[in-house]
Amino acid sequence: MNKKAKILVVDDEDNIRESLKEILTDEGYDIFLAQDAKIARKIKDNEKLDLILLDIWMPDCDGISLLKEWEKNKQLTCPVIMMSGHGTIDTAIEATKIGAFDFLEKPISLQKLLKTISDSLKKVVDIKRLSPEFIEKSQQPIVQIFKKTINLLKKDDLFFIYGLNNNFLKIVISYLYGNDFYLVDAKKEINESLLKLVLEKGKNHLIIINNETIRGKTFHDLKTVFKQFNEKGVKIVVSDSEESFIRDTFFSDMETVSNLINLPVGKDVDSIPDYAIALLDYYISSNPNIGYKEFDISALNFLRSSNKFLDFDTLEEFIYRVVISIDKEQISREDIEIADEKSEKVLSNQADRFNYDRSLKEARDSFEKSYFEYHLSKNKNISDLSKIADIERTHLYRKLKQLGIKTK
Repeated sequence: MNKKAKILVVDDEDNIRESLKEILTDEGYDIFLAQDAKIARKIKDNEKLDLILLDIWMPDCDGISLLKEWEKNKQLTCPVIMMSGHGTIDTAIEATKIGAFDFLEKPISLQKLLKTISDSLKKVVDIKRLSPEFIEKSQQPIVQIFKKTINLLKKDDLFFIYGLNNNFLKIVISYLYGNDFYLVDAKKEINESLLKLVLEKGKNHLIIINNETIRGKTFHDLKTVFKQFNEKGVKIVVSDSEESFIRDTFFSDMETVSNLINLPVGKDVDSIPDYAIALLDYYISSNPNIGYKEFDISALNFLRSSNKFLDFDTLEEFIYRVVISIDKEQISREDIEIADEKSEKVLSNQADRFNYDRSLKEARDSFEKSYFEYHLSKNKNISDLSKIADIERTHLYRKLKQLGIKTK
């Protein structure tokens, strides 16, 4: 059973405290209540809290002052969501500038409250992204088969990988060799000087990815230098995004190929649902606080029908966005269509808005609005957006308000 997230509610109004306690307890959270700053400090000192809901207007010490106190004393160890019935944009800016995760205006809708809490707790979890553990630990049959295949290739002195130079290729190489490899620059010559350098660094594997210096050469041209590496105990992996280059250069005279692997998903659309399930399973097992989720048949059929998911990195990135943006256990086609269309709509709007007949200010405002909407559609919060855009959060809030962009 997952550990319950501990939430402290700080509000001087009894009915609000009790109402929030009832709602959040039903949602599975462990709730602590404080009617003033003194009690809030005591609970915070004694409990490892995951989140604080903090009212701004309190009789003994207002929420902004308490937030400043925790920030000054380096006690902001969990997200803080500010609450106020008389909030202004300036108050929200001040709170987020100090370190608050978000700002909620009373009366708070149930849907907005739960979404903001969920979003803030996901930040605490700091979701673990795809790593070599996906290959090492996955129990899904399709990953087990892939793992068995590449484990066999560990024994070869020379083998080949067909697939894009993307993140999953790096994960495969890391799974196979850890840090015991030398990655060749795309324009570097494969020669005796390189062999000497690799041996000096004590590396046992040479990784050649999309290397320009071996394009146009035959295997006969390369065989001698490859043999020199192998004789010194250095194994070689050649990877390229052009399948024809690998096959025509190295396997043109061979009927069968035993030391070539294709990275998923490639052209195999039927494997998309299996890899989607494996990726979702990885994220759930690696990040227990996100809760259980599964795709229904309609969702898997949607993924299978889209050619863009033939690129494994695109599929993985989409599954990650599904994990952090959909709170339902049963994920349907409608759910993932909405997630898929969200970013596509922003990109489409960008193209529709831009034309050269407007004033420079109108064009600039249009671009800025598209820019901010695009990043917000990628489930970026204000803190993330501030870093990406290189704008202080206080200025960012004003800019978003000016452009008419709602962040929640």
